[in-house]
Amino acid sequence: MNNTKLGLSENVEGALSYVFLFLSGIILFFIERNNQFVKFHALQSIFFSICFVVVNFIISFVFGFPFLGFGFFRIIVGGFVGLASFIAYIILIILAYCGKIVKIPFIGELAWQISIK
Repeated sequence: MNNTKLGLSENVEGALSYVFLFLSGIILFFIERNNQFVKFHALQSIFFSICFVVVNFIISFVFGFPFLGFGFFRIIVGGFVGLASFIAYIILIILAYCGKIVKIPFIGELAWQISIK
């Protein structure tokens, strides 16, 4: 593994890009402009965070009508999405630390295309 501008190995920075959701992804994306591995993981972290926020907004909108009795479903579906996202982030952190490039469907390919430029 190569060292980066911060003096860490690229697999550590790739894993760190997922730790604070989009915030660490944005910071590492702008610091490591020339490292494709870190840049990919930072972009994928940003895009995954955006998707998580959008999905939660949709869940809140669709199931957010308490007068229709959907409040319970909002808690259940939102909790499931939150748990699935948390597990996905843990897996992404571990895989990035192992030096692997795993593309999440759709957003992973977009992150890859941007990172190779």
